[in-house]
Amino acid sequence: MLSSLKYLLKKYWGFMVLAIIINVPILVFCCYRTNKALILKGDTVEFNAEVEVENSYETSGSFSTIYVLTMEHSTLFQNILGKYDPEIEMYTMSSGEASISYYDSYFASRIQYASSIAASIIYAYTEAKDINTAINIDYEYIGAVITYHGENSALEIGDRIVGIKKVSLDSDGNKLTDESGNYIYDSYIDLSDTTAYLSALSSTKSGDIWYLEDNSSIDSSYKLAGSKEIREVTLEAGESMGWYGFYDIDYDTLSPSVKFNSNNTGGPSGGLLQTLSIYNSLIEEDLTSGLKIAGTGTISVSGKVGAIGGIKEKIPTAIDDGIDVFFCPEANYDDAYEKYTSIKGHNKMALVKVTTFDDAIEYLRGLKE
Repeated sequence: MLSSLKYLLKKYWGFMVLAIIINVPILVFCCYRTNKALILKGDTVEFNAEVEVENSYETSGSFSTIYVLTMEHSTLFQNILGKYDPEIEMYTMSSGEASISYYDSYFASRIQYASSIAASIIYAYTEAKDINTAINIDYEYIGAVITYHGENSALEIGDRIVGIKKVSLDSDGNKLTDESGNYIYDSYIDLSDTTAYLSALSSTKSGDIWYLEDNSSIDSSYKLAGSKEIREVTLEAGESMGWYGFYDIDYDTLSPSVKFNSNNTGGPSGGLLQTLSIYNSLIEEDLTSGLKIAGTGTISVSGKVGAIGGIKEKIPTAIDDGIDVFFCPEANYDDAYEKYTSIKGHNKMALVKVTTFDDAIEYLRGLKE
């Protein structure tokens, strides 16, 4: 056996070296992961396939969300394809993004969606209750949940910030310390005072202490689940982080009830269309006018529509899928319009700029009139 192997190596060594010279660069080129990420076209999904409202009114048209595909740590080969394909957007990941595992990145998108769906339900039910007093919703704000942190951070994706101690400042804004050089802290702030909590959160600085509740998953009702252990983290200088506000809805008292058909959706960008779909299900008036309505944009519990990513990929997806009306956040409108006008036959779809939920409702009612 050994002699046969030696014979083959001696006879075909030249071919083997040539194969290595050719294939190793190809393997590196196609398999080596970089710090780039690609955003690709996704698809259009009718929202009532995700969430159903009990005894909802029938509609002649539809509300749909549009998702894109994000490929993080793309290979050298994929980067070349992305560079020359006008329907693929490429960007450089930050050091924090690059250090987060694939699971944590997915978990962060699930937290964002859970936050978004709660905001959609709260706003839609609250607005519809002005028309139908039989509607009921009870909810509470339960704090901010970490969805992003920098490299080598003590923060973890899924941590809920339950309490904060702020470093005390003097009249000039300098941090106060005691005789030993240790920081002096203001009183403990928790969720019992939402205004103080949000103020403390928005003025984060190094030295502040965060009290974090560990949460490691999102359940089938988009509620946080985990060990609930509390730990303290002192924020370091230059710490970068991102979080989403989280609301806990009492689904036992929610009327009419909702049914979740999918538990795999991620990201916050479907907020506006989610809210429109739920609201339209709660009122007798049909806002769709028989049209296929889609769009993008985050939603807050006050009805404000926020910016999203991947707008240049969502516009051609909507046009390809025969959408009639596309709602776009004001912050993304210029990029959306540039892409929109570059596509042949774009006039078949109306591109509508919105800053609030009411802007979208006003436009839809204008179509009916």
